[in-house]
Amino acid sequence: MTGSVAAARAIADHIDATSGRAVVLIDGGSGSGKTTLAERLTKLCPTAQVVHGDDLYPGWTGLSAVWDLSELTVKNRYRRWDWHQGRFAEQLTLDAHRPLVIEGCGVLTAMNAKQATMTVWCSCPYKARRDRALGRDEYFVDSWAMWAIQERLHQVRHDPEHLADVVVDLTTLTE
Repeated sequence: MTGSVAAARAIADHIDATSGRAVVLIDGGSGSGKTTLAERLTKLCPTAQVVHGDDLYPGWTGLSAVWDLSELTVKNRYRRWDWHQGRFAEQLTLDAHRPLVIEGCGVLTAMNAKQATMTVWCSCPYKARRDRALGRDEYFVDSWAMWAIQERLHQVRHDPEHLADVVVDLTTLTE
């Protein structure tokens, strides 16, 4: 599948067709378009609750913290990471009856996929991802290399692209 608009429609259709609670995992490298896809999805499915990986990682070395999301998907709660304070902040509680979309690098693992009704991998060339990521966050420049190593470890260990129900090419986000 190509484009965030088509992917958002496919995910929204899945959410609408799911009996019970839909849980969607959206994974991909940093800058691949996960957040844009989630934002477009919420316009089509305003009842969906979106949790961003950035609120779950305990800092720049914490990508592996999302490899097990059972606290979030089963107990419907998580503690938000405060990037400015460098510590966990308040605990947030989700509505167990509303659709849940979790987007972030590292969220698609075999363990997490068991809790999901749909899994998505966002594909995008490395240079485009890097340019997007560094263009939106001036603080990411110093941590890009370390984060990229963690992403690669996730990809080698969990093979998220092959766990995905849908692979979407988000090289161009305007579609």
